[in-house]
Amino acid sequence: MKKWISPVAVACVFSANFFTTGSLHAAQWITFTNPTSFTFSDNAAASLYPSVITVPAIEGSIADVTVTVTGINHTFPDDIDMLLQGPSGNSIFLMSDVGASNDFVNVNLTFTDGPIGLPDSLPVASGRYSPTNFGSSDTMPAPAPPEPSAGGFAAFLGEIPSGTWSLFARDDGIGDLGSLSGGWSLSLLIDEPPVVRILGRKKLTVRSQGIVINGAAADDLSGPPKVFVTINGGTAKLALGTTPLWKFRGRLKPGTNVVRAFAVDGAGNISATVRQTIIVRR
Repeated sequence: MKKWISPVAVACVFSANFFTTGSLHAAQWITFTNPTSFTFSDNAAASLYPSVITVPAIEGSIADVTVTVTGINHTFPDDIDMLLQGPSGNSIFLMSDVGASNDFVNVNLTFTDGPIGLPDSLPVASGRYSPTNFGSSDTMPAPAPPEPSAGGFAAFLGEIPSGTWSLFARDDGIGDLGSLSGGWSLSLLIDEPPVVRILGRKKLTVRSQGIVINGAAADDLSGPPKVFVTINGGTAKLALGTTPLWKFRGRLKPGTNVVRAFAVDGAGNISATVRQTIIVRR
Protein backbone atom coordinates (compact mmCIF):
# COMPACT_ATOMS: atom_id res chain seq x y z
CA MET A 1 0.00 0.00 0.00
CA LYS A 2 1.28 3.46 -0.88
CA LYS A 3 1.71 5.78 2.06
CA TRP A 4 -0.01 9.16 2.39
CA ILE A 5 2.64 11.82 2.73
CA SER A 6 2.55 15.52 3.33
CA PRO A 7 5.37 17.29 1.49
CA VAL A 8 4.18 20.56 3.02
CA ALA A 9 4.92 19.27 6.51
CA VAL A 10 8.62 18.96 5.72
CA ALA A 11 8.87 21.87 3.31
CA CYS A 12 7.30 24.66 5.30
CA VAL A 13 6.70 25.70 8.86
CA PHE A 14 3.45 27.64 9.32
CA SER A 15 4.12 31.29 10.08
CA ALA A 16 1.93 33.48 12.29
CA ASN A 17 2.99 36.33 10.01
CA PHE A 18 0.27 35.13 7.64
CA PHE A 19 -2.11 37.18 9.75
CA THR A 20 0.09 40.22 10.37
CA THR A 21 1.99 41.05 7.20
CA GLY A 22 -0.86 42.36 5.09
CA SER A 23 -2.09 39.04 3.73
CA LEU A 24 -5.32 39.61 5.65
CA HIS A 25 -6.97 42.98 5.11
CA ALA A 26 -9.01 43.92 8.16
CA ALA A 27 -12.53 45.17 7.63
CA GLN A 28 -12.42 48.89 7.02
CA TRP A 29 -14.67 51.91 6.84
CA ILE A 30 -14.45 53.85 3.58
CA THR A 31 -16.03 57.30 3.30
CA PHE A 32 -17.20 59.09 0.14
CA THR A 33 -18.42 62.68 0.09
CA ASN A 34 -20.51 64.93 -2.12
CA PRO A 35 -19.96 68.45 -0.72
CA THR A 36 -22.38 70.17 -3.09
CA SER A 37 -25.03 72.25 -1.34
CA PHE A 38 -28.68 72.38 -2.35
CA THR A 39 -31.84 74.24 -1.36
CA PHE A 40 -35.27 73.11 -0.24
CA SER A 41 -37.81 74.88 -2.39
CA ASP A 42 -41.29 75.35 -0.95
CA ASN A 43 -43.37 72.17 -1.37
CA ALA A 44 -41.04 70.75 -4.03
CA ALA A 45 -38.04 68.53 -4.66
CA ALA A 46 -34.67 69.92 -3.61
CA SER A 47 -32.66 71.90 -6.15
CA LEU A 48 -30.32 68.89 -6.50
CA TYR A 49 -32.56 65.83 -6.90
CA PRO A 50 -30.97 63.45 -6.41
CA SER A 51 -27.57 64.32 -4.98
CA VAL A 52 -25.37 61.36 -5.90
CA ILE A 53 -22.18 59.65 -4.76
CA THR A 54 -20.56 57.12 -7.09
CA VAL A 55 -18.63 54.38 -5.32
CA PRO A 56 -15.90 52.80 -7.46
CA ALA A 57 -15.32 49.07 -7.80
CA ILE A 58 -14.54 47.60 -4.37
CA GLU A 59 -14.00 43.95 -3.51
CA GLY A 60 -16.27 42.68 -0.78
CA SER A 61 -19.77 43.34 0.48
CA ILE A 62 -21.46 45.88 2.74
CA ALA A 63 -21.36 45.11 6.46
CA ASP A 64 -22.59 48.47 7.77
CA VAL A 65 -23.59 51.94 6.54
CA THR A 66 -23.67 55.44 7.99
CA VAL A 67 -24.73 58.68 6.30
CA THR A 68 -23.92 62.22 7.43
CA VAL A 69 -25.77 65.31 6.20
CA THR A 70 -24.07 68.60 7.01
CA GLY A 71 -25.46 72.07 7.59
CA ILE A 72 -29.23 71.58 7.43
CA ASN A 73 -31.22 74.78 7.73
CA HIS A 74 -35.00 74.88 7.62
CA THR A 75 -37.81 76.95 9.13
CA PHE A 76 -40.13 73.93 9.51
CA PRO A 77 -38.18 70.62 9.71
CA ASP A 78 -41.38 68.56 9.72
CA ASP A 79 -41.58 69.33 5.97
CA ILE A 80 -38.28 67.58 5.18
CA ASP A 81 -38.31 64.12 3.61
CA MET A 82 -34.90 62.57 2.92
CA LEU A 83 -34.40 59.17 1.31
CA LEU A 84 -31.25 57.16 0.50
CA GLN A 85 -31.18 54.73 -2.43
CA GLY A 86 -28.32 52.27 -2.99
CA PRO A 87 -26.94 50.82 -6.26
CA SER A 88 -29.23 47.77 -6.03
CA GLY A 89 -32.36 49.92 -5.89
CA ASN A 90 -33.05 49.29 -2.20
CA SER A 91 -33.85 52.47 -0.29
CA ILE A 92 -34.71 53.79 3.17
CA PHE A 93 -36.01 57.03 4.64
CA LEU A 94 -33.27 58.75 6.60
CA MET A 95 -35.73 61.26 8.03
CA SER A 96 -39.33 62.28 7.53
CA ASP A 97 -41.70 64.43 9.59
CA VAL A 98 -39.29 65.06 12.47
CA GLY A 99 -38.65 68.11 14.63
CA ALA A 100 -42.07 69.73 14.08
CA SER A 101 -41.75 73.54 13.81
CA ASN A 102 -38.43 73.83 15.69
CA ASP A 103 -36.05 75.54 13.24
CA PHE A 104 -32.98 73.69 11.98
CA VAL A 105 -30.00 76.05 12.16
CA ASN A 106 -26.81 74.51 10.75
CA VAL A 107 -27.72 71.05 12.07
CA ASN A 108 -25.40 68.12 11.30
CA LEU A 109 -26.93 64.65 11.44
CA THR A 110 -25.24 61.25 11.23
CA PHE A 111 -27.57 58.35 10.55
CA THR A 112 -26.65 54.90 11.80
CA ASP A 113 -28.70 51.94 12.98
CA GLY A 114 -29.17 52.24 16.73
CA PRO A 115 -31.67 52.77 19.53
CA ILE A 116 -32.02 56.56 19.36
CA GLY A 117 -34.23 58.06 16.68
CA LEU A 118 -34.94 61.68 15.86
CA PRO A 119 -37.69 63.33 17.96
CA ASP A 120 -41.12 63.91 16.51
CA SER A 121 -41.94 67.29 18.05
CA LEU A 122 -38.90 68.34 20.12
CA PRO A 123 -35.98 70.40 18.79
CA VAL A 124 -33.31 68.35 16.99
CA ALA A 125 -29.69 68.79 18.02
CA SER A 126 -26.71 67.79 15.91
CA GLY A 127 -25.71 64.19 16.62
CA ARG A 128 -26.09 60.51 15.72
CA TYR A 129 -29.55 59.05 15.16
CA SER A 130 -31.16 56.02 13.61
CA PRO A 131 -33.21 56.58 10.43
CA THR A 132 -36.57 57.98 11.53
CA ASN A 133 -39.89 58.24 9.71
CA PHE A 134 -43.06 59.41 11.43
CA GLY A 135 -46.17 58.56 9.47
CA SER A 136 -46.53 56.27 6.48
CA SER A 137 -48.06 58.37 3.71
CA ASP A 138 -44.92 59.99 2.28
CA THR A 139 -44.38 59.35 -1.42
CA MET A 140 -41.29 60.86 -2.99
CA PRO A 141 -41.53 62.34 -6.49
CA ALA A 142 -39.87 60.46 -9.36
CA PRO A 143 -37.17 59.41 -9.99
CA ALA A 144 -37.08 58.40 -6.32
CA PRO A 145 -38.46 54.92 -5.58
CA PRO A 146 -42.15 55.03 -4.62
CA GLU A 147 -41.80 52.66 -1.64
CA PRO A 148 -38.64 52.54 0.51
CA SER A 149 -37.36 49.22 1.87
CA ALA A 150 -37.96 48.37 5.51
CA GLY A 151 -35.47 47.69 8.27
CA GLY A 152 -33.10 50.65 8.30
CA PHE A 153 -29.59 50.19 6.92
CA ALA A 154 -30.08 46.41 7.06
CA ALA A 155 -31.65 46.92 3.61
CA PHE A 156 -28.11 47.34 2.22
CA LEU A 157 -26.19 44.67 4.17
CA GLY A 158 -24.49 42.00 2.10
CA GLU A 159 -24.84 43.99 -1.13
CA ILE A 160 -22.10 45.07 -3.50
CA PRO A 161 -21.05 48.64 -2.54
CA SER A 162 -20.04 49.80 -6.01
CA GLY A 163 -22.31 52.02 -8.06
CA THR A 164 -24.49 55.10 -7.61
CA TRP A 165 -25.89 56.06 -4.21
CA SER A 166 -28.63 58.70 -4.39
CA LEU A 167 -29.88 61.11 -1.74
CA PHE A 168 -33.39 62.33 -2.55
CA ALA A 169 -34.60 65.30 -0.48
CA ARG A 170 -37.71 67.43 -0.67
CA ASP A 171 -39.97 69.87 1.18
CA ASP A 172 -43.47 68.44 1.40
CA GLY A 173 -45.33 71.43 2.90
CA ILE A 174 -46.32 75.00 2.07
CA GLY A 175 -44.78 78.16 3.45
CA ASP A 176 -41.22 77.28 4.52
CA LEU A 177 -37.75 77.04 2.97
CA GLY A 178 -34.36 75.61 3.78
CA SER A 179 -31.00 74.37 2.55
CA LEU A 180 -28.27 71.79 2.98
CA SER A 181 -25.09 73.84 3.02
CA GLY A 182 -22.40 71.19 3.48
CA GLY A 183 -23.50 68.29 1.33
CA TRP A 184 -23.42 64.72 2.57
CA SER A 185 -21.12 61.76 3.06
CA LEU A 186 -21.55 58.00 2.84
CA SER A 187 -19.46 55.66 5.01
CA LEU A 188 -19.37 51.94 4.22
CA LEU A 189 -17.93 49.13 6.33
CA ILE A 190 -16.61 46.65 3.78
CA ASP A 191 -16.51 42.95 4.53
CA GLU A 192 -13.54 42.03 2.36
CA PRO A 193 -13.07 38.64 0.69
CA PRO A 194 -11.29 35.99 2.77
CA VAL A 195 -7.64 35.14 2.31
CA VAL A 196 -6.43 31.60 1.60
CA ARG A 197 -2.94 30.12 1.29
CA ILE A 198 -1.47 26.73 0.43
CA LEU A 199 1.46 26.22 2.75
CA GLY A 200 4.72 25.13 1.16
CA ARG A 201 6.59 25.72 -2.04
CA LYS A 202 4.67 26.61 -5.17
CA LYS A 203 6.21 23.64 -6.97
CA LEU A 204 6.89 20.27 -5.34
CA THR A 205 8.08 16.84 -6.42
CA VAL A 206 6.78 13.78 -4.54
CA ARG A 207 6.75 10.00 -4.92
CA SER A 208 3.21 9.15 -3.78
CA GLN A 209 -0.07 9.77 -5.56
CA GLY A 210 -1.83 10.09 -2.19
CA ILE A 211 -1.31 13.59 -0.88
CA VAL A 212 -2.22 15.83 2.05
CA ILE A 213 -2.47 19.53 1.21
CA ASN A 214 -2.10 21.89 4.18
CA GLY A 215 -3.14 25.52 4.12
CA ALA A 216 -4.27 28.55 6.08
CA ALA A 217 -7.31 30.78 5.71
CA ALA A 218 -8.65 33.87 7.44
CA ASP A 219 -11.49 36.37 7.18
CA ASP A 220 -12.22 39.78 8.64
CA LEU A 221 -15.92 39.84 9.62
CA SER A 222 -17.97 36.88 8.50
CA GLY A 223 -16.48 34.12 10.61
CA PRO A 224 -14.39 31.13 9.51
CA PRO A 225 -14.45 30.79 5.73
CA LYS A 226 -15.01 27.50 3.94
CA VAL A 227 -12.06 26.35 1.84
CA PHE A 228 -12.53 24.41 -1.40
CA VAL A 229 -9.82 22.55 -3.31
CA THR A 230 -9.65 21.29 -6.88
CA ILE A 231 -7.09 18.93 -8.41
CA ASN A 232 -6.41 19.24 -12.12
CA GLY A 233 -9.60 21.19 -12.74
CA GLY A 234 -11.87 18.60 -11.14
CA THR A 235 -14.84 19.17 -8.85
CA ALA A 236 -14.22 21.59 -5.99
CA LYS A 237 -14.29 19.69 -2.69
CA LEU A 238 -14.53 21.03 0.85
CA ALA A 239 -11.33 20.98 2.89
CA LEU A 240 -11.26 20.03 6.57
CA GLY A 241 -10.84 22.84 9.09
CA THR A 242 -11.18 26.55 8.45
CA THR A 243 -9.38 29.18 10.51
CA PRO A 244 -6.47 29.34 10.73
CA LEU A 245 -5.45 25.96 9.29
CA TRP A 246 -7.12 23.62 6.84
CA LYS A 247 -6.22 20.22 5.38
CA PHE A 248 -7.23 18.35 2.25
CA ARG A 249 -6.57 14.73 1.27
CA GLY A 250 -6.53 13.93 -2.41
CA ARG A 251 -5.11 11.64 -5.03
CA LEU A 252 -2.83 12.82 -7.80
CA LYS A 253 -2.02 11.38 -11.20
CA PRO A 254 1.52 10.48 -12.25
CA GLY A 255 3.30 13.49 -13.69
CA THR A 256 2.29 17.13 -13.25
CA ASN A 257 -0.72 18.08 -11.13
CA VAL A 258 -2.20 21.50 -10.44
CA VAL A 259 -3.89 22.04 -7.08
CA ARG A 260 -6.06 25.12 -6.61
CA ALA A 261 -7.77 26.43 -3.47
CA PHE A 262 -10.23 29.22 -2.78
CA ALA A 263 -12.30 30.30 0.23
CA VAL A 264 -15.87 31.57 0.68
CA ASP A 265 -16.90 33.58 3.75
CA GLY A 266 -20.27 33.76 5.47
CA ALA A 267 -21.33 36.76 3.38
CA GLY A 268 -20.61 34.94 0.11
CA ASN A 269 -17.38 36.82 -0.66
CA ILE A 270 -14.94 34.63 -2.60
CA SER A 271 -11.18 34.82 -2.20
CA ALA A 272 -8.61 34.89 -4.95
CA THR A 273 -7.62 31.39 -6.07
CA VAL A 274 -4.17 30.14 -5.11
CA ARG A 275 -2.36 27.25 -6.79
CA GLN A 276 0.40 24.74 -6.25
CA THR A 277 2.07 22.47 -8.80
CA ILE A 278 2.91 18.97 -7.59
CA ILE A 279 4.88 16.53 -9.74
CA VAL A 280 4.49 12.82 -8.98
CA ARG A 281 7.54 10.89 -10.09
CA ARG A 282 6.79 7.80 -12.10
